Amino acid sequence: DCVAQIDEVLRLATSSYEFFELKALCLKSLNQDPRALKIYLQLIDVKEKMKSPPAEQAPYYFEVGSIYLKKGEFRTADFFLKYAYAAGFN
Repeated sequence: DCVAQIDEVLRLATSSYEFFELKALCLKSLNQDPRALKIYLQLIDVKEKMKSPPAEQAPYYFEVGSIYLKKGEFRTADFFLKYAYAAGFN
């Protein structure tokens, strides 16, 4: 499956955050939102530590917000979705 293949790539190239993005998208498509959420939050943390501009972080905020929206956690979703919107995403 796609998650196992990505895990193998991550084992070999642990510093490539693009593969973490791919894993999160794959998990989300498999309705494994809790696992995808954890990765997206880690990606946000990494991007913040790298002092990346908000526009680079916005896709992750959007994905986190959409997961919280799906869970019915509207206030939390609102925070993440507003950040993504303010940064020019969607």
